[in-house]
Amino acid sequence: MSSVPGGPVPVDPNDPHVRDIGEWAVKEHNKKSGDSLKFLEVVSGSKQIVSGVLYKLVLLVDVGANYPRKYEAKVWEQPWVVPPRKLESFHVLLQD
Repeated sequence: MSSVPGGPVPVDPNDPHVRDIGEWAVKEHNKKSGDSLKFLEVVSGSKQIVSGVLYKLVLLVDVGANYPRKYEAKVWEQPWVVPPRKLESFHVLLQD
């Protein structure tokens, strides 16, 4: 990660706010796609201050039948805008 002002910085995957953003991203994806994915946990992530906060998170998601997969979600949070969060992208990551 960068220590440049305005550059991405790591987030704590156990931070309640970060977990809330991860769970929200899965629910928002489900609303838009009709999927029924289930949030399990935030694996890792970063945040960057850009006219709000851009979160880039790696999430562990149950895709059904207790089959976990990793997804990357990008969420832009601007508390002064309605709605305050926007799901910029959400996609499955290749398995290790």
